[in-house]
Amino acid sequence: MAVSCSSFRGDAPKVLENQMFFKPADVITDLHNGYYIAQDNGGCFGVKSEVQDTMLAFRYDVIEPLWTKDNDAFRLAAQYNGRWGVVSITGEEILPFRYDHIWIPEDHEVIVVGANGKFGMYDYQGHVLLPELYGAIYPCFDYDDGQELDKRFLLVEDYDGRGGVADYEGNIIVPVVCTKIACAEGYWFTLQYEDNRYEAYLLDGRRVSIDEVDGRRYVAE
Repeated sequence: MAVSCSSFRGDAPKVLENQMFFKPADVITDLHNGYYIAQDNGGCFGVKSEVQDTMLAFRYDVIEPLWTKDNDAFRLAAQYNGRWGVVSITGEEILPFRYDHIWIPEDHEVIVVGANGKFGMYDYQGHVLLPELYGAIYPCFDYDDGQELDKRFLLVEDYDGRGGVADYEGNIIVPVVCTKIACAEGYWFTLQYEDNRYEAYLLDGRRVSIDEVDGRRYVAE
């Protein structure tokens, strides 16, 4: 399948350094809700409140905020003993610490996780959007030219290298049976795996039949 994948890590958060009222924690990320990610002298990360109370114990290797559309972060992707999970700022476990990878797509309140070669997707509350059954979940890029096909969608892949398209709500738009996927003029153009048959889908998932491949005439089914 002709797609590529970005790193399974979100962009690094903005860090505010040397806030005196949080010493000895010497690196702080403002979560914009009265809480801060801080680092102690031993290099471990945790969360403190504006009144200096420790909300999340200083024991994590890395903490990445899960930013909401309101630019707050009440849940965090964290790494503990080399494994990733998701916790609230008060320590409630949202997703267990068993993942090899976590990817936080920009502008979407979802979490893509990977463990033992199996990938899935959850919302910030820990609800399953895509089960952990996929060989890969990618941002929607075309491998051949490096262009983003559509920010509203993800490319998903099975263990045989066949791909399909999902949205960020977890709906499968194009079945995971394709060897090639392209997006143009409001359609997904696909090449089916089994018999080299071309098919096309509207962006909402409705399949259309191809009357003339070269002339690009389509009839909604």
